[in-house]
Amino acid sequence: MDILWLKVSDEVEVPGKLSETEQSRLAAVFDPANPASAWSRALKKLGMGQHGFAAIIRFVDGTPYFNGTALALASSHATVYPEDAKGVVTYRTRLGFVGLIRVLISQWKLEKFLFQASIASEPLEDSIALGLAIQALMMRLPSKSEAEVAVWLASPNECPPASRVTVKKILDLQSRRNALSNHWNSLFDPGEKSAANPSLPAHFWNEPPSLASLPVEEAPSAASNGQSWKGIPVCPGIVEGELQWVDANGFLNLSEDGAPSILCFARARPETTEHFSNASALIFAEGGALSHACSIARERGIPTVSGLGRTFAGAIQAWRKAGVRVHVRLNGGTGEVSCSPIAR
Repeated sequence: MDILWLKVSDEVEVPGKLSETEQSRLAAVFDPANPASAWSRALKKLGMGQHGFAAIIRFVDGTPYFNGTALALASSHATVYPEDAKGVVTYRTRLGFVGLIRVLISQWKLEKFLFQASIASEPLEDSIALGLAIQALMMRLPSKSEAEVAVWLASPNECPPASRVTVKKILDLQSRRNALSNHWNSLFDPGEKSAANPSLPAHFWNEPPSLASLPVEEAPSAASNGQSWKGIPVCPGIVEGELQWVDANGFLNLSEDGAPSILCFARARPETTEHFSNASALIFAEGGALSHACSIARERGIPTVSGLGRTFAGAIQAWRKAGVRVHVRLNGGTGEVSCSPIAR
């Protein structure tokens, strides 16, 4: 079986480029050959197997990649595995009688883990265990699109009645996992603060996209009447206001008339949460509904849309480059975002 290597998401508390020392520390956390590693202990806690993989993490020019095949097999008790079909990744299921028995046993062990009064033992071990448990719970949901599952996460009462308990469990585990996120910082060097804004935490912008790399040719011009996008709904609510793109230099295009501020970020990084108190709504060009930042936004009830894509980011960058202020209408329940230039 070929291994699917997945680049570590910008949504988690892991820098995009690691020093050799940091690589060694992270590799030790995910060492499948060491029964005392956080990875091995997390699997044992959940009753999951190693499945014989020699490596769970690898590095390419300092960038960490996770063994997606191992993650899928572990969380599904070897009944679901990824497959590359002409460049498109699909997930295959293999059950049969033996596989069905394995699934039942693994789900029983998962329920035992979920009902533990306290799982506190070691933060990184617990964080990994919670992440695997969330993946296992996601497999209980009906096969639906990411956008539909995001709606269920934002409003559990919108999902099929048989799945509501599962959705609420996922949200509870994600909340517990968020509380452990900062413990990953102990593996990494503090890094350099932004010279333009020393208050920003290290690694705030993890390999930010340059203007040259964004599809600005598809973006509306400064004279455009506007454009609409459809993203992933994270937290319901309809908000209108001026967009404020947040980057390493802090807030840009600050509202001059006291209108509600809609903060826009390139990625749903954990560090973005320090700015949430200034937001009436949030937009992330990239990031999943279960990312740390989206989960915190949902917990705080901030209308939020994520996953609008690089074309959206390119459009905003084009307007910024032209010095155009942008009015935004955001629907956090449907994932719809419309932008238009503000007349001077």
